[in-house]
Amino acid sequence: MKQRHSAAGDAAAAALRMLGGELASRGCHSEILAGGTAPWLLVSNPEARHRGAAVIAWQGSFWWTWGDCLGATTDVSRAADRVATSLTTPPNPQEAGDLA
Repeated sequence: MKQRHSAAGDAAAAALRMLGGELASRGCHSEILAGGTAPWLLVSNPEARHRGAAVIAWQGSFWWTWGDCLGATTDVSRAADRVATSLTTPPNPQEAGDLA
């Protein structure tokens, strides 16, 4: 059982590394962290330091840590687009005004 967990963790880390590379090309910073039951990717936007998020790879998909699916690990570009957009777009117009 332990060996399977390690293989799943290795696959998740590999998928997160690919996602981190895609996010770097979009101007985001990322770091893979180990903790809990699986690795996760901490992502930030250097242009908006108050905006950050964490992503995990599990069962063939990327997930926000709060449970929303970002897409399949086979479609890294789409997941990176969704993450980068969420880190550059204010969640509501009032926040945009507060940041100006």
